[in-house]
Amino acid sequence: MTTSIRLSTRRGVIAFTLLMLGAGVVGCDKQPAASSNTAAAPADAAAPTPGHAPTANRETLLAKLASADAFDGKTDKVVSKCAGCALGMDGSEKYTVQFEGYSLHLCNDACRKQFASDTVNAVLAMRVPGAKP
Repeated sequence: MTTSIRLSTRRGVIAFTLLMLGAGVVGCDKQPAASSNTAAAPADAAAPTPGHAPTANRETLLAKLASADAFDGKTDKVVSKCAGCALGMDGSEKYTVQFEGYSLHLCNDACRKQFASDTVNAVLAMRVPGAKP
């Protein structure tokens, strides 16, 4: 019986931890993110220069950026909604990341730091409401 309770408790703790890590990755709060969103770049992709994407992903990245830019009804190379929060919150000029000629306004410093730490993969993972995946 004790083993069953320990196993059940362990599963609950693991499930809760995974849920909280997931919420830290996609949620936007005033707390720093619990985990970083860093993924290894493909071995054949050239290292990007700061503010620019590797050639292999460039078209996809530019399409995502254009879609996010148009989401607010203006195509002015300013993404005014928080790209780290699936464009669900207003961004602020105070938390701006420059990338590929676009200004991405994020909602807080935690989102800005997380987005800036791996901008290429963050843009690739960005979900634009109403856009095709």
